[in-house]
Order: sequence, then structure tokens, then C-alpha cells
Amino acid sequence: MSSRFSSAKKIAVLGMMAALLVAGKWALNLVPNVEVVTLFCALFGYTFGFIAVVPATIFCLEETLVWGVHTWVIVYFVHWNTIVIVFSLLGKLKKEPMTKFDYVLPVIVAVIATVVFGLFSTFVDAVYACIYSSFDKFFVYFATIYGRGIVFFIVHTVCNLVLFSLVFHPLAKLIATLKRKVFV
Repeated sequence: MSSRFSSAKKIAVLGMMAALLVAGKWALNLVPNVEVVTLFCALFGYTFGFIAVVPATIFCLEETLVWGVHTWVIVYFVHWNTIVIVFSLLGKLKKEPMTKFDYVLPVIVAVIATVVFGLFSTFVDAVYACIYSSFDKFFVYFATIYGRGIVFFIVHTVCNLVLFSLVFHPLAKLIATLKRKVFV
């Protein structure tokens, strides 16, 4: 009986994580490229491990159902699940007591991941454009698409730099404490 209850708790927590991802995205929808999905995916991976790919995948499915299918769907499925996996590994590598490097590393990884998101989404869009023209023009498309989105990529990166610097570790502690209380 207790194992079934434990499974029910896990399913409920995974559902709440997915709901937080969706609600966080919708809450900031009017502010271009200011988002908390990266933060939440990172926190869930860091504190719950690889199982957090479930809410990340549910989030991607929900976004696809709402907005339809296009090139960004590939980017979302790869990016958000990669964030979860990378931060799951970081969560396993953290030491107690935490060093300064342990505090800074998630911020560095988040900034790099955000920059890679911009490059990867540009890459996918450029490949898509080449399908309808010529792969000889790939670098022209890439430069044009990246240049068109550079302001958004900068805002996205700065947003995640600030968010991760200010709230990642306090929220990770809070979530870890809640996890211990729920899964005694």
C-alpha cells in the first residue's frame, strides 16, 4: 500500500512541476524572452534528478498543442530535456558543504545553455530555410536569422544570468527541503 501511495505522490509532484512550467511560461508570455522555464527545469533536475524530464516533456507537448508544430518544437524538446539532464548531473556532483565554485557553476552552465539555445534555434531555422532553397546559403540564413534575434538572445541570456544568480540556490534549498518532507 505504501509503495502505491509513494507512486501517487511522485505522479502528483511531477504533475505540479509540469503545471509550474506551463504557468511560468504563460505568466511571462507578454515579456519577450524573459522566462522561468530554464530556471524551473534546472531546479527540478538539480533536486529531483533525471525523472524531471517527464514534466519538461509534458511542457513541450503542451506548448506544441497550443502553438502548433514548427521548428521550435525540435528546439524545445532537445533544449529543455538537456537542461534537466545537465542539472541532474550537477545535482549529483554537488558537495556538502558547498564551495564557491558549487554556487557559481549552475549560473555559468545556465548562461552557456541560454547562449546555446539561441545558436541551436538559429541552426534549426537555418536548416529549415535551406530545405526550401539551397544549403549553399546556410551561413547567410544563419547570420540573418541570428542577427534578427540578437536582441532577444541578449535579453534571454541576461534574464537567466540574473535569475540564476539571485534565486537558484535559495530555491534549490527550498525544493530539496520540501522533497524531504513529502517523500519521508
